[in-house]
Amino acid sequence: MSKLEELLIERGISQAWLAKKINKNYSTLNRWIKKNRTPPYETMFKISKVLNIPARKIFDDEVMARAIFKYLPVQSAREK
Repeated sequence: MSKLEELLIERGISQAWLAKKINKNYSTLNRWIKKNRTPPYETMFKISKVLNIPARKIFDDEVMARAIFKYLPVQSAREK
C-alpha cells in the first residue's frame, strides 16, 4: 500500500474526490496510488496542497526522484 493510499484511508478521503480536486481522472490517480505510474512533479505538489501535507511525506524518495528526473535537461555527448 502506498503512502498516498494510506493517507486517503486514514483521512476518509475517496480517490474520486481527490481526482476531482486535482483535475485528473480517477484511473490516472489510481495508477499513481498503486505505483504503476509516477505522477508529474507539479501534480505531486497539487496533491500535497489539497491534502495539506508535504509531498515528501506522501511520496517516497524513489517516486520523487523519478518525477524530478523526468524534468532534468538532457545533455548530448557534444555538449559535455
